[in-house]
Amino acid sequence: DMGSGKMFTTAPSPESLGIPSRAILNFLQRIDSERICTHGFLLVRRNRIAAEGYWAPWSADRKHRMYSVSKSFASLGVGLMIDEGKLSLDDRVADYFPDKLPEKLHPWVAACTVRDLLRMSTAHSSTSYGSRDPDWVWTFFNKTPSHPPGTIFAYDTAATVVLTATVERLAGKPLLDYMRPRFLDRIGFSADAWCIRTPEGVSWAGSGIICTLRDLARAALACMNGGMWGEERVYPEEYLRAATAKQIDNTIRGNCGYGYQFWREKENGFSFRGMGSQYALCFPDKAFQFTCISDTQGAPAGSAIPDVMREELYPHLSDAPLPE
Repeated sequence: DMGSGKMFTTAPSPESLGIPSRAILNFLQRIDSERICTHGFLLVRRNRIAAEGYWAPWSADRKHRMYSVSKSFASLGVGLMIDEGKLSLDDRVADYFPDKLPEKLHPWVAACTVRDLLRMSTAHSSTSYGSRDPDWVWTFFNKTPSHPPGTIFAYDTAATVVLTATVERLAGKPLLDYMRPRFLDRIGFSADAWCIRTPEGVSWAGSGIICTLRDLARAALACMNGGMWGEERVYPEEYLRAATAKQIDNTIRGNCGYGYQFWREKENGFSFRGMGSQYALCFPDKAFQFTCISDTQGAPAGSAIPDVMREELYPHLSDAPLPE
């Protein structure tokens, strides 16, 4: 089934991929009865679409803001740079921004490496910029740090902003444009997907990529397959393996590890996660991927789409096809 021709085509039925239709209906009924504001969902099993649906006015071709799902795309841009030999995990990011450094750069900020930023272990315990700051990259280097880098996990969107700015300086073009020829175009990613900019003009890949749910599912599928799209290598495997593995511990907040701008999942999986319940949950052991777009901002904490997925869908996955 790995031929490029069958990649991401819709299967004849969920059962043909080992997913009971009843489980999908139960999932949808739970979303409905718990009044979870979901905009679309897409299930992929063994490289094919098992089920897909949208709540009006959303549709398969309508673009959606992906929020922090964007961070995983920033990581994929960094990985391409590393594969091309233009960047290294051990590079100190301050070296790429001499124009944004204070006269006396704090040694903890000076020590921050690409790896530290990727795994959210910077010298800051919170995001350095505010919405009114004119230059968000500048704030990262000029804010007083709280601890040496590489010591603790502290989720920091400024880390992603600086990583994206580094890629764009080296590439001389916006992040998505840089990623298109080698990766995005080859998996059928929307040509008109785009990214919100920071005030200084960098792609805001911390939160601002705007694409379709299918675009997200395609990128996640390529990652789940180790950088393969059918029989074609579209992304370097070595970086992907590291990016989606546990690189730092974050269990203190109920998580189970973090990679390079990817989250770990307890079923030996990994995920793209964004505010308001944007998800691509990838489970390579089951060749199963759950993706959705939503708006649960401000909703009660109990309305967790991954919990409903784990109760209604995941336990019912069969290794063999099921009766129709």
